Amino acid sequence: QVSWMQWALTTMAITAIVVLGASYLTMLDKGGAETTEMPAVAVATMTAAEPVPVPVPVEEPAEPEATLDEQLQLAQELTGESAAVATLMGLWGLDYANCADAEAAGYRCLRQRGAWGNLRQFNRPAILTLVDDRGDTHDVVLTSIAGQRAGMSIGGVAVEHGIEDIAELWLGQYTLVWRPPNGAAVSLGPGSVGDNVVWLRQSLAAIDARYSSANPGSDVYDGDLEQQVRAFQRDNRLDVDGLAGQQTQIIINSLLATDDTPRLVTARLAQE
Repeated sequence: QVSWMQWALTTMAITAIVVLGASYLTMLDKGGAETTEMPAVAVATMTAAEPVPVPVPVEEPAEPEATLDEQLQLAQELTGESAAVATLMGLWGLDYANCADAEAAGYRCLRQRGAWGNLRQFNRPAILTLVDDRGDTHDVVLTSIAGQRAGMSIGGVAVEHGIEDIAELWLGQYTLVWRPPNGAAVSLGPGSVGDNVVWLRQSLAAIDARYSSANPGSDVYDGDLEQQVRAFQRDNRLDVDGLAGQQTQIIINSLLATDDTPRLVTARLAQE
């Protein structure tokens, strides 16, 4: 009986060892599978982390700006004299299609040839007659001057170009609008009498006290007034002849113009 008990215990011990050993081997197998087999989530993460090339947008080259000559040719049907006159009158707040109607209302159109210096002096919008490369003429309105660039209206469209580019197509012909004193565009000189002489005296004194005359209320163009006119002409680089013609009167008019008067540049009196 003792021998049987020993055999039974021995058998039970062996069985326990076998069971424990099998369990241990099973655990090892599972652990090995976990270490050798990469989870699907990890694979997806690595795939997403790979850099993706980003396409660089290619900018389209900007279209070159149309030249003045090209703009004139495109607006050929809109650059006639009547259209330009209407635009110029519109800057004055007038609804006239020709100078004759404007003159009946007390305005005057001055047509002549000159240079950029004259336009700057007059400081008034003006119609410029330009000639394109094909030899066709175009009337455009000069609306502003800023440094070496000028604003224009071509067929009612506002554009801006360098003065040098405009000068290449401009032969010097221009037309501007002004309003003479008392509606009468007359040249004044020694011996002239009337209200326009009084206007001339008072206007010169208003521009600068140096141009004040001894008889500010006199309506006679005397020698004293002639000397004041000569001084004004000299200072403004005009022909010094002592006669207050249209050019002299327009510059006086421009220097004393009110804020609602159209100008190419800021009034000189305001700059000073």
